Amino acid sequence: MYRDESGELKATPLFGTGHTDRAPLGRALAAAGGNDRVVGVVHNHPPSIVATASTSDQDEARDINKLPSDNDWSGARKVFSDRDDVTYYLLGPDMALRKYDYQDNAAWDRKNDHEHWDRNRSRFETGPQLQVEPAPDPRAPDHQDHALYRQILEKTQEAYEKAGRPAAEGEHERVAASLLAETKRDHRGQFERADAVVFSVDPKSGEVGRRIFVVQGDPSDPASLRSDAKTTDAARQPLEQSFDKVYDANQRLFLQQHERGDVVQVPQQSAPSAPAPAR
Repeated sequence: MYRDESGELKATPLFGTGHTDRAPLGRALAAAGGNDRVVGVVHNHPPSIVATASTSDQDEARDINKLPSDNDWSGARKVFSDRDDVTYYLLGPDMALRKYDYQDNAAWDRKNDHEHWDRNRSRFETGPQLQVEPAPDPRAPDHQDHALYRQILEKTQEAYEKAGRPAAEGEHERVAASLLAETKRDHRGQFERADAVVFSVDPKSGEVGRRIFVVQGDPSDPASLRSDAKTTDAARQPLEQSFDKVYDANQRLFLQQHERGDVVQVPQQSAPSAPAPAR
């Protein structure tokens, strides 16, 4: 978050590296026009970090990622060591926005010694907490992928009916969400409509449905865009996991477009209560 030359409060685009352990703070500061204009920084530890955590305890990974990393702390202290008016937040995997004191976490440790977390020899304690609404997923009408998700869902239902394949409760929705995530991964925004969803047919055994495909264009045309998934995996994958993949893919695409100059407008917001993630 920063103020431009006129004093208007704005937010930079989201910046990321594709790695869960570092964020390009310098690039966000440059987009803001320099450190002096910055009034707040938000680091994002998205749900995908928990899914790829090295620890087998997902609850522990989720709790740890409510806290700043060592890199988050050291970067903020280094960049803003001479300022006390920059607000530092972390948007955790639980979609809670927490404010942290990056200047003197040792003082917080002493004050909150009975409540601190100990991680990599560094201790953290949350400051005042602000709750934010979770980002809309593709089921929401205002989501950028809502129309494509609905098309995939309708075509998935048709494919099941045509094949006479029974579906468990919510299976159509899970399969459609999984296929949507695959289109995002495979085609980087080029997959814009779902013309068909079809099951695979094994040419030797005649087995139908080991894999499921979503196609943009004529399914019989090899040049048509398509994405696929193993049907049993898609049917079991939780909606939240698929939508996390969609979210991550959209953020990567946004960053790539920004770096190419395709994105020329800097997102704006009228108040600092809902800042844009910086990672």
